[in-house]
Amino acid sequence: MAETPDTGALFSLLEDENLSELLHRSTRECLAWDEFLRMRLPQGVSAMDTWDLLQGLRRTSAIYFPIPDVEDWVYWYTSTHQINAAIALIECTCRHGSTLHRAVSEAAGQQFLVRSRIEESVAAVQLDGLIIPEEKSREMLALDRAPRNANERLLSNTVALISQMDEYVEQPFSCDLLMHLHERVLEGIDPEQLQTTDRRHGFGQEDFSEDLMTRRVDRQIDLICDYANGTTGDRFDHAIVRALIVREAIRGYRVLPVASGAVSRLAFALCALKSGFPVLAVLPISQVSLEWEEGRRTVPSFNESVTFYTVARYKEYDLTPFVTIATQLTLQALQELGGYIERSTQRDEEIRAALQEDALLNHRQRSILGRALRNPQAEFRIRYHKTKHNIAYATARADLMKLAEMGYLVQEQRGKAFVFVAHPDLKSRLKAG
Repeated sequence: MAETPDTGALFSLLEDENLSELLHRSTRECLAWDEFLRMRLPQGVSAMDTWDLLQGLRRTSAIYFPIPDVEDWVYWYTSTHQINAAIALIECTCRHGSTLHRAVSEAAGQQFLVRSRIEESVAAVQLDGLIIPEEKSREMLALDRAPRNANERLLSNTVALISQMDEYVEQPFSCDLLMHLHERVLEGIDPEQLQTTDRRHGFGQEDFSEDLMTRRVDRQIDLICDYANGTTGDRFDHAIVRALIVREAIRGYRVLPVASGAVSRLAFALCALKSGFPVLAVLPISQVSLEWEEGRRTVPSFNESVTFYTVARYKEYDLTPFVTIATQLTLQALQELGGYIERSTQRDEEIRAALQEDALLNHRQRSILGRALRNPQAEFRIRYHKTKHNIAYATARADLMKLAEMGYLVQEQRGKAFVFVAHPDLKSRLKAG
């Protein structure tokens, strides 16, 4: 016969002021171990027993992820006030039609998108352990130079795919879809030719044996896809957290032999787009994650590098640290995006004002450069310029050729016709000029 629990002792413990303060702190924010040790403990209870008690109480209201690891340990997180506040701000800022979404769609935002796709792709393949000379790779992508090796080809494929994720919004997540994205990332590449170093693994799963990971890979893919589609999981688990977990699970469970970081970034973007958060889809989430993992970026509200706590009694992991860090990094990326667009808009206004006073340019050339600033993807053709301004062909040609000679435009040949496009570093050149 089971013993009757001593409810009096239980209530006495729960009414302890120190335990109440610990519970209060752990529901407001992720309470790190070092911070926990600096707080007062309940009378007569050890630090370890108090920590286990806190975890036991918090897990009763936790949100569980339906993706156990290959050894069937389960993951959950506590939806703290800090996490909820971050998610609310991300949701408001990233949704379709938000102020930031409109700004990203304008000229300054387009410049950010081009830059972000490059930075993101470089970071994603670095998370895979690919050796990428950053300066040369960015130069290749910015100037649209042909890839010279397998690593550059994979990087180029990833950049192209990030901008094409809206084509897959209507497709549900499936093993076939992930394999299709994987094939497109590796298009034209012999994986044996890839130059790699030690790759990173999300969730700290690098201790699992390759044999066990291989035997469970199909199951893990199915679990990830079901969760990404929303057919499993807690109904109070927010779509933003879901996108972050899908990305990390594809990395952590090594469901792809190579390029898992690149595919996980694509899956993250697809989750965001499906949930109506287009700004979230373009944020440099891999870049800020890489910087945090390398110690080049911090999360002030959570200074530990740990991403989960072990709850051995139940064969579970508490992922509250990871969700805290991930949402805070996302907020940092959003703040930096807003600052970038504000600074870029101000620079554009200053450059346009300077253009109006530039005696070396005529009004038609200033019009061309003004449009190139507003739309960096714009193309300029001699015949169209001639018709628009009702000028002679030779005059139209001279206008565009002069801008190319000054380094503001790049001249390309498409068949028999010349096409002029903005130089990738147009803003800096105009400012210097």
